[in-house]
Amino acid sequence: MSTIKYLSESDAINGPKSGFCKIISNSWCAVDPEKGLIFYHFKDYKGLGSPQCNTDYRIVEMLKKHNPDCEVKYFDRIFVPIDLRDYTDV
Repeated sequence: MSTIKYLSESDAINGPKSGFCKIISNSWCAVDPEKGLIFYHFKDYKGLGSPQCNTDYRIVEMLKKHNPDCEVKYFDRIFVPIDLRDYTDV
């Protein structure tokens, strides 16, 4: 079972002020109009989880079956903050 997490559009477009991030480019993303970009977060996932983005519009459009209020938007580039501690065994 997954939960949904969000990243505001402004944070995704502008990136974090410090720290590390993953860059996703030339992608369509599922966006909640009030909360931001949608991420599916599963129990063992680190950070925000799996961004609901794809280079193929049709793939992201299918997400509307589960989130009818979401919009599909194209982004040249988005920044997803990551914490390097999520990727170590320390």
